[in-house]
Amino acid sequence: MAIRRSGLIPRKTIPARRSVETTNDFNEVIGITNQSFNALQCTVQPVVGGSMTPDLIGYADREIYTVYTETQLVVGLEGTNRKPDELFIYNKWFKVIRCKRWQVGVIPHYECVVVEKDEGLL
Repeated sequence: MAIRRSGLIPRKTIPARRSVETTNDFNEVIGITNQSFNALQCTVQPVVGGSMTPDLIGYADREIYTVYTETQLVVGLEGTNRKPDELFIYNKWFKVIRCKRWQVGVIPHYECVVVEKDEGLL
């Protein structure tokens, strides 16, 4: 069993939700339900100007964070019914726009980029 270090960066459990669409035989959305879960062992770090990649430029007017977690999060896929997972950070909802496996020792982690959700858009 791996031993966790109690390093300098505190790890927290962050509330999260996953939207699941219900469709009919014609693939029309007839309902959306939110499934609540927790993202475990998270650290939240800001994305700074030097690490702004082209896919983040369009979000420059919103808060963007990198979240390291043990929980695999879902990224939305345009043109499908798959919606991105959302995390509740600093009293705001953030959607996951990128998530990749990030290995540290023997404990698998995920490096996810989250952007402040625009509540005006669905």
